[in-house]
Amino acid sequence: MKDFFEKLFNREITQEERFGLGVSVAAHLVLILLAWLIFNPEPEQDRIALMEVTLGEFAQGAPVPRAPEPEPEPVRPEPTPPPPRPTPVPPAEATTPVELPQQPEPVVSEEVIVSPPVTEIEPEVIPEPEPEPEPEPEPEPLPEPEPEPEPETEPDPTPEPRPRAGSLISGQPDNRTQDAQQEGSARDPDRSAPYILDWEGDISRQPQVNPLPRYTVDVEGVITVRFAVRPDGTVASVTPLRRTDPQLENEVIRTVRNWRFNRLPSGVPQEVQHGTVTFRFVLD
Repeated sequence: MKDFFEKLFNREITQEERFGLGVSVAAHLVLILLAWLIFNPEPEQDRIALMEVTLGEFAQGAPVPRAPEPEPEPVRPEPTPPPPRPTPVPPAEATTPVELPQQPEPVVSEEVIVSPPVTEIEPEVIPEPEPEPEPEPEPEPLPEPEPEPEPETEPDPTPEPRPRAGSLISGQPDNRTQDAQQEGSARDPDRSAPYILDWEGDISRQPQVNPLPRYTVDVEGVITVRFAVRPDGTVASVTPLRRTDPQLENEVIRTVRNWRFNRLPSGVPQEVQHGTVTFRFVLD
């Protein structure tokens, strides 16, 4: 066998053998190509579809119909499981009906409802509040009366000593602890009206002009008045608190209106100050 192949490949190939060998190779190549085309076809390419559309005239304001929606595919119902077998119910026991005694129906008596008498309530009349009285205007200070000259009288050879003393409380604007008694006497040697002066608050003021009332009637009595003093020392108003004879009362009010006091210092509030003065009238 070996010798056969050595002789076959070692000998020279003739021209006819070469031709046959070429034809055989070409035939095999053609067969291989055909087999490859048959078993491996080319993929089909997507064809481009062309559609011819003819546009007509557009209608103004016409709604465009909506394309119908595709109908959903029917859903296949799932198979329902078979119902469970009913359990056997035991037979009910036979019950015998029991007749109940008939109860009499309650008789409802028709009651006559009497409405209570209606009393009309008259509206309460609220009295209108009385208007507050207007404050009296402060009287203007009267001019200071000129002191009358005292008549010269001869002294009584045997005068009876009679104390006519009144207390006048005075002091500094910020201190009221001084000795509280100072005597005051009337200018008339026959009749006098001692007085007691008291201040409301922590400030007391000294009278600069304080004429005494004239004793014109034969009446004994005590009169107390409340007065208001402005910061400049003038009397603003006088109000009687303790009254007696009307003539004496008017004389006291007229006299106190003419009093003058020292001005308030600059270091204290400049406000109206109130005080009281008491006159005691005694017959000789």
